[in-house]
This record gives sequence, structure tokens and C-alpha cells, in this order.
Amino acid sequence: MLEVALAAPYVPGTNIKGEVAGANWVFLLPSLEMTRILCLGVPSSAALRTLAKLAPVEVIVPGKEQRVDQGLSNVTYTLVAGYVSVVLPERHADLLYLADASAVRLFCQNPQVQRHWLQALQPRGVVYLESTGIIDYLQCLAPLKSRFEAQSVFWLTPLGGEAHTAVAAADSATREYFLRLSLHSPSVQPQMLRQVKRRLFPKQERGSIREAAVSAEPSLVQTERTARKVSGFLFQSADRIERSLLRQMPSVRRYGVLLGQPGTALKDEPPRFLQELARSAGIDIGAYRWGFSGRGEYSSRKLLYYLFPPGQATPEFVVKMVRDSGFNPRLENEQRALSLLAERHLNDNDALPRVAFWGYHADLVLVAETYVPGVPFRQRHALAPDSPYVRGALDWLIDLGGQTAQPAATSAADALNQLLARYVEIYQPAASESEFLAQQIATIRQCQRDLPTVFQHGDPGIWNVLTRDDGGIAFLDWEAAEAQGLPLWDLFYFLRSYCAEVARAEQIYDRMDAFSAIFLGSPTLRPFIVDAVRRYLERVGLPAATVEPLFFTCWMHRALKEATLLDARKVDRGHYVNILRLCLEQRDAPLLRQLFSGL
Repeated sequence: MLEVALAAPYVPGTNIKGEVAGANWVFLLPSLEMTRILCLGVPSSAALRTLAKLAPVEVIVPGKEQRVDQGLSNVTYTLVAGYVSVVLPERHADLLYLADASAVRLFCQNPQVQRHWLQALQPRGVVYLESTGIIDYLQCLAPLKSRFEAQSVFWLTPLGGEAHTAVAAADSATREYFLRLSLHSPSVQPQMLRQVKRRLFPKQERGSIREAAVSAEPSLVQTERTARKVSGFLFQSADRIERSLLRQMPSVRRYGVLLGQPGTALKDEPPRFLQELARSAGIDIGAYRWGFSGRGEYSSRKLLYYLFPPGQATPEFVVKMVRDSGFNPRLENEQRALSLLAERHLNDNDALPRVAFWGYHADLVLVAETYVPGVPFRQRHALAPDSPYVRGALDWLIDLGGQTAQPAATSAADALNQLLARYVEIYQPAASESEFLAQQIATIRQCQRDLPTVFQHGDPGIWNVLTRDDGGIAFLDWEAAEAQGLPLWDLFYFLRSYCAEVARAEQIYDRMDAFSAIFLGSPTLRPFIVDAVRRYLERVGLPAATVEPLFFTCWMHRALKEATLLDARKVDRGHYVNILRLCLEQRDAPLLRQLFSGL
């Protein structure tokens, strides 16, 4: 019972937004198993953290450069007068990373320096460098094309900063696929526009805007909405212009370049380690086109490889890979969950990705899944409760619960008491709050005989819902799945995410305001929510007395999961702990009264 939830550590601050690992380009290398890495120039701190986990890193620092990060134990620094004078030991490293633009230009334009630096590589070692814009294109890429047989050139986005996506430069079909489906990263990011908005609306004024929304004073609210529309228009305009330039002017693109010694097998094929893993399962992807995506602001966000069979416009497989071995359990759980679901023979098994092959490389887990064609739920813009997409997603979750319900082998109350103890430790709630939650768990203990377990998706927000090309619904991203999960949790979470999307459509952008106004307070959606819960109870065979304790323990568990995203000093600002406390305060809200009184 709740095996995954009980095994999770829930350590605050371990997955903070923005502290994502860098150097995504390393996942384009033939192999991540290296003995030593050389850097000419100082990489970003985020890139160094990634490199230092793979192998000892030696950074060559020119002149009086002082921008060094001394906090990494696997990194050493060597100060030199200049790059021309640097002496590199022969056959010393598996990777030579040219992190400085001046080092890139010197390497590309000076054949003598080129030969000397290449001698520092092991026989199968590679050089990685980047170039951006027309000047680099002429001064760097053009000379390299004629001097190196062993080379791979990638189109990268965005144009600056950390590279998030990569496609072989010669592969126009995959590049167009990435642009058309917005899988690339535009150079003007929404975060940049949010920073501008923060300057226009300082903290105290943003507080005034929220107060104005509550008191129905329209002036500040309208100002913020106008700012959102303007920033959205600017972002979309910049993105359209950049797409046009990227399609029509190759010289303005950003390129990543892998170079090897004569005889090194560097081609526009998927990375060697990926091919070897596929071959171990009897699958040959050597001739497949491929694209790489490493987007996201959290270290837990997975790296993705899209694999296209020859002559096919859509991928056959999507390979997921973790950035850090600390997140291996999440992806291992997804592999187990999808394998178990495939064995269950559900009515709509075709809606699920299937595991094609999986394994480990450099202690990092990879899982290849079959590609499910469709359109993300959010792109349908159909939010009415009677929309076939909304109804289809609800029906799918209700059917999942009904088809997988079985008598519990262990006590749900015991598992929930363990989660409650962790919740009290992290959030330190008032005695009345912890006592209330303990009473709810006691109610579950009383209903234990009638409380089945279900196969739980674990993260059924609308961002993980796909509207399939055949008109059906598919739920993606099963890394939080529970084979012996609790009923109703998936349904409550989906309804919350759906109501948040409805709130955005109604220009309610604060998440707590959205939950209060739409989930708890909307008279239009109340019958829809109540009917969904009633149908779930009937399908799964669940007593109505369990609705209230499952509702509150759902948000308790969500608060625990969110703790990893929060600074330990600011856990009380978490969204789900505040949802829990808001619902405690508003137990007499019409929706909750109806849900908790036998519907």
C-alpha cells in the first residue's frame, strides 16, 4: 500500500526551481563513461556540476581569470598565461571542452594548436565546442568542415545560455518537427517577461493587486491583465520572428560541434550508448533520425530523445533519461508501472506508452517508450465540463480505478499515519490541524474492509493528458504511479488542475484564488465535480464515508511531495499545504458540504 509514497524522502529544498543541472550537451556524446575531462575556459557553475559527476575535471584558466567555483571537490584549476602557451599532457582526457569563445577561435583557426590539443585526447576521446551567429559560422565552422572527417554538428536552441534542444544540423525534417511542435526553446523565454513584470509591479503592488481582486476593485487587476496580454504578445511575436530566421538563415543558428581523432566513428546517428542499449533488446536504431530535448527548470525533469524510423514523419520511440542518479527511482518506477499496466490488459491499453527497452548508462537510468500520437490537452482549448476531452479524461481515470480495484492487502491507515508523521515533521502544523488529520485517518481505519486499492497514476494533471489522434485520451508520465494506491486521489488532483485551467481562462492567475473561486466556489462547476466523485464511488465500489478523509489526505500527500521544491525556511508558502488549510477553514463551503455528506 502506497509503496512509492512511503519510500520517498521528502527532503525540502532538494529540487528547487532554477537550480537545474547544466551542460545538457554532454548527453550528445558517444559515451558518458569517462576517466578525465579537460576544460579550456571556465564553464558555468551548473555545467561544472554535471561534468564533475561524470569524471574528474581539470579547468585551464587563462590570464588573471578569477571566476572559479571552488565548491566542487572533483574540479581542479590551472592558471596559465594564455591559451597559446598551454601545455596539455598527451592521451590525458576523454573529453576536451572548449568553454571559452577565444579558445574556440584559436582552435578553429590555428592548425598547430589544433594538433597539439588533440594529442591530449584518448584514442576515442572527443572535442566539444559551440558557435553562434554568422561571424562564428564563417570563422569557426567553415574551417573545421574541411579539416575533420570525424565530426557531428548539431543545431541547438536557444541562441544563448544553456542548450536545451539539439538536432543534427543536416536533419531538416527533425528540425522542422521540433519547430512545428514547439519542442525547441525560443531565445526569448517567458521567464524574462515575468522578470520585467516584477519590475513593473513590485512586491507590495502585486499584493495590492490580489487584494483588489478579492474586493472587486478593477483598476489594478485590469492593469496586471493588460501587462500579461502585452507580455504574451511580445513573447509570441519574438518566437515567430526567431522561427522564421532559424528556417531561412542557417548562419544565424547556434551550433554544437563534436570532433574526434581520425578513425573515430562520429556520425549523425543516435549516441553510441543509446544504440548499444537498444541493441541489447534486439532493436537497431542506427539508421534512425533523432532529436534531443533537455528543457525544464527542475533537476527532476527528464531528458528526452525522439527517435524517428527512416522515412517516418513522427517518432516511434521517446527515450527518457535522468540527469542525476538521485532521480533514478522515479524513472525506474515508471518502467515498472507501464510494464504492470501492459500485463493488466486494460480496456484501453493502446492509450498507454509501452516500454520498448530500458537500462543504465553511467549509473543513469534510461527508458524507451512507444510514442503515442496526439495533441496536448491544453492545446484543445475546450474547457467546458461537457467537452468530450474533459469528459474523456474523467472517464479514463474512473475506468482505471474500476478496472484495477482490489481488496487491500495492508492497512491504508498505517501507511497514512506514516505520511502524517512526516507531514508534521516538515510543516509543524497547529495541534488542531494534526489532530483533525489523525481523525480522518481513523475514519479510514474504520472503513478499511470496504476500502480497495487502485492502480494510481500519481500525477494526472492536465499537462500529462494527451488527446489522441483516434479521439481517445492518454495519460503520460507514470513515474509517480502506485500499483497499490488509494482511490479518489487521482480524481481530486485532476479536478484541481482542470479548475486551475478554467481559472486561467477567466484571467484568475493566482493559484490560491483560482482554487477558492473555481474549485470551491463555482456554482457552475459544483454539479460537475459532485457527479464525477459520485460516478467514481459507484464504479470502484467505495463507501461515501471515505470521501472526506481521502480528500484531506490527498492534499497532505501533495504537500509532502511539494516540500522538495520548497526552501526549508519557506515550506509554509507551499501551494498544497495552503489548499489543505483553506479547505479546513471552509469545510462549510457548499461543494465540500455536499461531498462530505454522502453526496
